[in-house]
Amino acid sequence: MGATMTTTFHDKGVIMSANNPLPKRLEQMIKQPQLPLDDEMFALLRQWFPYAPVLIRGSADRREFDFLKWLLKGRVVEVLLKLEASPLSIDHRIASLLRDYGRKTCPHGPYPAQPMSQQLFGWIGIEMGNPPWHRHPRTAFIELPTVRMLETYARMLGGRLEQREFFPGGVYIVENLTDEQKDAVSAIAREHDLKGHWLFGGGSIVFSANRPTPRPKPPVGVRAEELERMRKETEALLIEMMIAAGADMSEKPLDVEIQQTILDQIAQEERAVK
Repeated sequence: MGATMTTTFHDKGVIMSANNPLPKRLEQMIKQPQLPLDDEMFALLRQWFPYAPVLIRGSADRREFDFLKWLLKGRVVEVLLKLEASPLSIDHRIASLLRDYGRKTCPHGPYPAQPMSQQLFGWIGIEMGNPPWHRHPRTAFIELPTVRMLETYARMLGGRLEQREFFPGGVYIVENLTDEQKDAVSAIAREHDLKGHWLFGGGSIVFSANRPTPRPKPPVGVRAEELERMRKETEALLIEMMIAAGADMSEKPLDVEIQQTILDQIAQEERAVK
């Protein structure tokens, strides 16, 4: 009797062997110039999809991601929008997977974890505007919608409003914050029950507690429970490391003078509207 082949479910209705490598015909295409955004490119993306890694295994995924990088590098957002506008359900599943890759947090572990991850799939998040993949010293990313107090303060500090695929509702990006301003952002977030954490390099991200957070598809198969336990342990460790890299975001109350300045600005804006 031959050896039993281990299988893994990539998506409903798609079963691939865990030992089944990316076909050579797809690997060899990497040597060609990047295809334009036409039917052939999307057809190849659909052929790649059954081999796409769901559980990121590190360097073992290099071939699958090398192909994806050749196909999509520099145009991830444009491809995402076309996939989500497609009438085909498989295109929507591909878009969901790409967004899942793009929302993964940059690892802060020992070298070479960070550069390896960026080479493998981090470029997707970078193109989507995922802030954890770069150093952002003294920069706050305030994902909309939050509360008027924080959004007004962001504008007062010269924050610019941007639209990024990582932030579907838009984001205020405030740079060159002083220690006092960083503390004020943290205090407003805390007092209004917002969520937030420090980013690599000393920046921060603040978002609503109601923000939808993409969750990875649960693993299946004989090792499903073990793999899910490992994922949760890794996620908890990563959060601890991110907190250790910065300060406690909940340690100082909002300065009274800053609060009054913001309230005065809100009142001025309301008078201007009337």
